Amino acid sequence: MSAFKALPIVLLLSLCPHAAATLHVLATNKTCPAVNLLMAEISQVPFPEDWTIVLACTRLDWEKLQRTGDAQAAQRAFSNLEGKITVVNGAIFYKDDVGRPVHRVLLHETGHIHCRCGNEDQAERWALEYERIKRMPAVAAAPELGGSTGKKPD
Repeated sequence: MSAFKALPIVLLLSLCPHAAATLHVLATNKTCPAVNLLMAEISQVPFPEDWTIVLACTRLDWEKLQRTGDAQAAQRAFSNLEGKITVVNGAIFYKDDVGRPVHRVLLHETGHIHCRCGNEDQAERWALEYERIKRMPAVAAAPELGGSTGKKPD
């Protein structure tokens, strides 16, 4: 994917900022119904503090942002590492057939950020490893999986 400038995207649409803990979250529509869903998801994903996430609320917004970002092949989301921006297709919050959960889509994009690359396999490996590590404490503590019951051994 070719690099694109974040500024044309911001100027292209009237974006509405939404507060997030440390991220900049923008939506292409003031009444975008997916904003709250996105906010809940990104609170569980390790995006860098200086990152901007743009939610494309309509199909037309998504297509316009895809063209601007030279990311026509992207279906769910795409990131520009230089611009420190990730664009998310709002439709992923409403389609049953997206192929993967929203959380995984966002983790995959975070994988691109962490590997500082456009390599899809590397980004996916990072996402899988992150999920595995995050599950480890729960798995280790589950008695039925051989984890600790919280009792000290006799």
